[in-house]
Amino acid sequence: MKKTVLALAVAGLMLVPTQRAHALIGFGLTVGQDGYSFDSATYTDLFLPTSGITLTRAEMASPIGGGVYLFVDLFPFVDLEAGANLFLNTFEVSIDNPISGQLGYSEELGWVRTAGYLTIQRKLFKVPMFNIFAGAGVAF
Repeated sequence: MKKTVLALAVAGLMLVPTQRAHALIGFGLTVGQDGYSFDSATYTDLFLPTSGITLTRAEMASPIGGGVYLFVDLFPFVDLEAGANLFLNTFEVSIDNPISGQLGYSEELGWVRTAGYLTIQRKLFKVPMFNIFAGAGVAF
């Protein structure tokens, strides 16, 4: 048993890189859960005062989604970095309209959140354990 643990430990240490890795292009994928959610709510008399029209929105739990990440270090003086993500969910809305006689109509609606960014950066200098960059970017 001790020999097996020792062999696994030595094998694990051999896999730890001892030099800094360099890459020209890199990418990544993410999967996660967004922190946005809302509780159920009921709204009355939205369109006309004393109309009796009621809109009820069901609660929506945190949406699930994912994203992509890309960096390019091919250029001699600058690095490019981009990322985007998308989160999706659904929630139910019901409407009671006593004026038209339409009571209990409900529909499932979709919810989408997207975000992304693009940056260009240049390394200014290095201090122990940190690289200091300057750059600009746009987020959407």
